[in-house]
Amino acid sequence: TSIRHAAAILGQKELKKWLNTVITKELCADKPNEINRISLLRAKFAESLAPAFGLSAKSSELFLMGLFSVLDIILDVPMEEALVKVNVSKDIRDAILKQKGGLSEVYEFMMAYEDADWQEVCRRLIVKEIDIDTIYNAYTETVVWYRKMFF
Repeated sequence: TSIRHAAAILGQKELKKWLNTVITKELCADKPNEINRISLLRAKFAESLAPAFGLSAKSSELFLMGLFSVLDIILDVPMEEALVKVNVSKDIRDAILKQKGGLSEVYEFMMAYEDADWQEVCRRLIVKEIDIDTIYNAYTETVVWYRKMFF
């Protein structure tokens, strides 16, 4: 019934994630549904990949990175300007704009996976010594989360 009550039930971290999701959905209201879907799927997938890439402590930042990965389309401005408008962390900005920094491995992997660049996906799995089942489970978790949220 109140924000305080929601924070108590969800926890501050989950409440922030929920608010970012709702805000993004509203920003996408005049855009094709696909933009909203891509943004949310990328957000959850990046978050779900965090443990596999040794970034569990940065899972919330990875969620935001995925969520804002199409912010340029949502706001109809260049990506650099869009990221300044929402004041994201340097790690998120570097990953999206320059494919550099601590979050970039997840960003690049996520994009290769989305593009069905299986050769690159396999290469990255071998280099990082990640089992394919881990990725399968992360993506399945993502799709189930999205389905529960919107259907």
